[in-house]
Amino acid sequence: MNYIKLIALLLITSLIYFIYLFIPNTLTVSRTVKTKQVQNTVLRGFMQLENWDKWIAQKRIDSNSYTLGNGILKIKSSFVSNVFCDYIIKDKAIPVTFTVEAEGKDSSKIDFQLSFDNKTFLPWQRVANYFLAQSINTELTDLINKARAYYTPTIGNYGFEIKEEKIKDSILVSTEKYYNDTPTIAQVYGMLDQLKQYVVSKKGVLHGDPMVYIARDAKRVYLQVAYLLEKEIPTTLLFDVRKIKVKNLVVINVIGNAQLAYKAKYEAENYIHDQSKFAPIMPYIIYHSNRLLEQDSSKWNSTVFYPIF
Repeated sequence: MNYIKLIALLLITSLIYFIYLFIPNTLTVSRTVKTKQVQNTVLRGFMQLENWDKWIAQKRIDSNSYTLGNGILKIKSSFVSNVFCDYIIKDKAIPVTFTVEAEGKDSSKIDFQLSFDNKTFLPWQRVANYFLAQSINTELTDLINKARAYYTPTIGNYGFEIKEEKIKDSILVSTEKYYNDTPTIAQVYGMLDQLKQYVVSKKGVLHGDPMVYIARDAKRVYLQVAYLLEKEIPTTLLFDVRKIKVKNLVVINVIGNAQLAYKAKYEAENYIHDQSKFAPIMPYIIYHSNRLLEQDSSKWNSTVFYPIF
């Protein structure tokens, strides 16, 4: 009997020694996932904390708290490329930091890290904390995998699907005019008709739908309308013909009204900036729908046409 007690005591002592030796006083959990998107692009979307509910896919408690599997993730603040949160479980708030960092030239990584104190004289509590850390690791790893899936496509960062394409037709014919106020749709199409008549008179061949650029300064509104051409035609004071010298485009297709199209143009500019590219000439919005005939502006089909280096 004494022999059995001695063995039991040795086993318990060894187990306690093992627990204190191999389960550290500070438990740290971290994980990194890589995304094929540059850091600036991922940061633009990831730091919009009000949109986290679009990818977390968990029950939202309030404006900055979400129920995960076993606990609650509470967003506290953000700074530069970090989002600071608390993981709350059993009345314990454990600080968690999410970070977006560059990973080479064309990629980035999203990671999280948390640490909590595991100094306790109760060996079973150290073991319980260890398994708690593993459970949190599983939940937060699943979370950043969802973040990667959401922020790798451009729609998660800019709200639109943005593509880069090659310019197929590089000859552009255009005409321009200044207005005291934003030109009406009828005025835009009036200028397009004049441009089309000129091209036909010179036996030119139009390629594609009409292209429109509108810009406002302090006093006036500038309107330029254009078409792509099959080949060059003569230039006049009123009608300009030039060759687009760049070969690449940023394009966004939009179904919706003029405001949505201009929002897409703004996001194209953000994309160009984030990708460290350069736009050498003005962008256009291509009118695929005839806005004079289609009265429902929510059905207008447009494309942002943004030449880039």
